[in-house]
Amino acid sequence: FGVPTDGSDASIVVESVTNESGDKIIEDETLVGGAFKFGKHNPGPGAYDVKVRAGTSTASFLVKVVTSAEFTTATIAVGRSTSYSAEHPRVIKEMAKADSSQRLRVSFGLQTATSEPVTPHQAFVRFRHFDTQLDTYYVASPNDDGLLVASLDLNAEAETLLGRSGVYDLEVFVGGPLLKAGLRWEIGSVELTLPAQTKEDLPLYHQPLLHESDTTLKALPAITHEFRQPEARPGAFFSSMFTLVIVALLAVFVLVALVSPVSNFSAFPSGAGFLSAVLFHGALGLILFLMTLYWFSITMFDLLPMLLPVTLFTIVVGHRNLRNLAAERTALQKQD
Repeated sequence: FGVPTDGSDASIVVESVTNESGDKIIEDETLVGGAFKFGKHNPGPGAYDVKVRAGTSTASFLVKVVTSAEFTTATIAVGRSTSYSAEHPRVIKEMAKADSSQRLRVSFGLQTATSEPVTPHQAFVRFRHFDTQLDTYYVASPNDDGLLVASLDLNAEAETLLGRSGVYDLEVFVGGPLLKAGLRWEIGSVELTLPAQTKEDLPLYHQPLLHESDTTLKALPAITHEFRQPEARPGAFFSSMFTLVIVALLAVFVLVALVSPVSNFSAFPSGAGFLSAVLFHGALGLILFLMTLYWFSITMFDLLPMLLPVTLFTIVVGHRNLRNLAAERTALQKQD
């Protein structure tokens, strides 16, 4: 193989052609003129394993025979008493009606151009809900009569159909590697009455938190967040009066402390400790100013970057001020 033969020193023989069932349909056939006319044996659609011998060399390969096909008839049956049929390409005019206590059976036939039955690799029946245009597919399997059948227990399939009652348009699809092209046929409609789905309240975390939004087929209701109503507060007049009273008391305290003859500044450090004492009291005043500013205008995020360095500075100069006061007290004791 890969090397041409002139026919004088080697003959080409088809040892066997085996179908998918394992049956040999051709054995020991010598090629005439270097050609093997497989079609004269009228092979049906399918895959065939071909074994060839040329001299002492052998090889095998797969041959696939495809065919064109067409629908024959379709039937919609409810239970055992009601059925409606039509031949391709007509549509079943009667509308079958069924409820969840019945079984719905959809069957259709398929044949080749030579009127031989053929089983496609894939066959489906599509149920399209007329109102929502949502699709549900069911597999059609071959039966003993050579038909493709999808049989539904409507009580068991109510959940699959999401409990949607109403009219469903039915369409069948077939395809496969042995068909030249896929086929489809709108066969008719059926009206189903199904029990409505009830929403089960499951415990928390028994299903994903986003299950409803991930599986919904319609818009979910808008969620309106309601915040807790704030507690009742006094009017602006009372709040303003309270603030003014507090400020007035503070002002009176400061004035009395500064001008009163009983005010004691004798312990205020002098000399080298004077500067640290002034800085310490100035830092305390700045902290009070920042807190007042926070109360009226700035936010916490604005306050903290300014308050932190001032606080550290107050700690340092306060420690130095205490050390100076202790040194002065020690010096006075030694003089006594």
